[in-house]
Amino acid sequence: MKQSKSRKSRETTAFLYERLSRDDNLDGDSYSIQNQKKLLTKVAKEKGYTNLVHFYDDGISGVTMDRPGFVSMLQEIEKGKAAAVFVKDLSRLGRNYIEVGRLTEEFFPEHDIRLVAVSDGIDTDEGENELAPIKNLFKNKRCLGGGTTKGSFMNFQMDKLQVLLHTAFTRPDRQSGKTL
Repeated sequence: MKQSKSRKSRETTAFLYERLSRDDNLDGDSYSIQNQKKLLTKVAKEKGYTNLVHFYDDGISGVTMDRPGFVSMLQEIEKGKAAAVFVKDLSRLGRNYIEVGRLTEEFFPEHDIRLVAVSDGIDTDEGENELAPIKNLFKNKRCLGGGTTKGSFMNFQMDKLQVLLHTAFTRPDRQSGKTL
């Protein structure tokens, strides 16, 4: 009996992760921890989760994966305490696209975790999103150059690539008329 109660608790539990670094703070109120909490709480409740647990890191860059709130959340996932993780977007998980890819492609599936990245339109319960790794790379482009001239050039090249990919995936195919 205890095991089924624990399983039911897991199925209704979602971890909501909010992160704001000093750099993000320059982007205005839309990224504030409080606004992320409101957005994630609303979406998690709409998706049927009733036990919501917040983890957050305020003022810590996503370049490092060693953030107290983030590490705590992963430890609780390893204990089987939740069925889902909600984030505003993939960059909240981290700015290291290789590590975030490992999380989304290996860690979360191994622990049967539904991932919802609200602003990116990603919900692993609704099927695989082939563009998720590319979106994550673009979200993390500022970490590739670090504000140097070389970094500015890299950002410019990434912006051009983003436009080309957007055009390729939204323009109808000449023969079939379907978008990719």
